[in-house]
Amino acid sequence: MTTVLDPKLDNVKQQIESAFASGAASGGKDFSPGTALVSDASSMAGAMLSAYQIAATVNPSKAFKSKGYTPQAQVSDPAELGQKAWWDSVLNIIQTVAPVVINALSKDFQPQSPNLAAIIANLPEERRTDKAFVDYATTVLLTLGQATAQSMAGQKDFTDPANSVTIPTAPSGMDKGWFDDVCSFVSHAAPVVLPIVMSLI
Repeated sequence: MTTVLDPKLDNVKQQIESAFASGAASGGKDFSPGTALVSDASSMAGAMLSAYQIAATVNPSKAFKSKGYTPQAQVSDPAELGQKAWWDSVLNIIQTVAPVVINALSKDFQPQSPNLAAIIANLPEERRTDKAFVDYATTVLLTLGQATAQSMAGQKDFTDPANSVTIPTAPSGMDKGWFDDVCSFVSHAAPVVLPIVMSLI
């Protein structure tokens, strides 16, 4: 494998390797499983985490309190570590979620105040009058909002298959643009809806 490390990191690499040799650090699997769907999933997860961050400023008493630990990540298949696509997925997640993490750590972060009416008005008119779209997009929004709040509050462990979320079945025959508009609506409306969800569950 060709190295892409900046030469300035050579000293850091040597220090880490020395720490392993002295037993000061132990190895571990520090990345989540990669799949072909990671890119799209990470963008939706980033949107929901961003919405949660805004919701936590509105409902601080309902906000998740960090336990100050580093999550243990694992790989389900060791072969993933040899796949370029898997590493691309890891970096995609970092790039997608990094603004949320950075904002969370910034004392100067001021969340925007989204407006549901304006979000709906920005949708194409044919979506606003499409009952199937309205029903599906609203159900997805509330389902993800509830799951996000439950996950962050520690009420449910969604890594357990027994707690998997049931997403509604989309109408058949819808094109990619229809689903793009669903995702756009959900990501923009989540900051409005999540504070309400957090106060109710």
